Amino acid sequence: MKFGILYIPDYYPERYASASHYYGEMMEQIQYEEELGFDGVFFAEHYVGGYAFPSPPVFAAAVAQRTKRIRLGTGVTLLPLNNPIRTAEEYAMLDVLSNGRLDLGIGRGVLKSEYELFDINESESQGRFHESLEIILQAWTQETVSYEGKYYKIRDVRALPKPVQQPFPPIWAACAVSPESFTWAGHKGFHPMTVPFAYPKHDQLQAKMDLYWSALKQAGHDPSTREVL
Repeated sequence: MKFGILYIPDYYPERYASASHYYGEMMEQIQYEEELGFDGVFFAEHYVGGYAFPSPPVFAAAVAQRTKRIRLGTGVTLLPLNNPIRTAEEYAMLDVLSNGRLDLGIGRGVLKSEYELFDINESESQGRFHESLEIILQAWTQETVSYEGKYYKIRDVRALPKPVQQPFPPIWAACAVSPESFTWAGHKGFHPMTVPFAYPKHDQLQAKMDLYWSALKQAGHDPSTREVL
């Protein structure tokens, strides 16, 4: 078993006095967490409501410069709300700056207000999510990216830098409620990022995890190399 902390912090002006204090306090905590032996920290991406991080890779890159061992992840990166080439390059840059400590958590998000903010139809989230992921993996593993999709069209783009971890950093897929998300994550061979508190009874989540393990094995992936968050 490994131990980590997911940061979805709230900003209260009366508590923190300044944004510098707010981020600085978290930075100090993470340095202590590394000393205490924690395995990883994860940062949530959000844009409204005064909480979490509008740019997890910016904060994680700062953390990377103050730490040496602890892994740096996202919980999660909202793929439909970002340009996939930018996402690929920013997180590859983080992997380089951290010397290969990135764990990329991916998801679609749950806040309608964020889709409205970026003027993206929430009904497109599934399609944008899958297209974005395909482009990111191309950007990380191929010399150039060419993609013809419904939402993204890319012609011979040379995405740089490439990540340190090969063929690409570990990918953690958000598996919250729908059975399809567990099956899809297993088929792709990604690590599942679960939300245990969403289940009143443990056996309900276990049933979903059974779908994951079954799909993982059917796709020919080695279960002993996968971890569950």
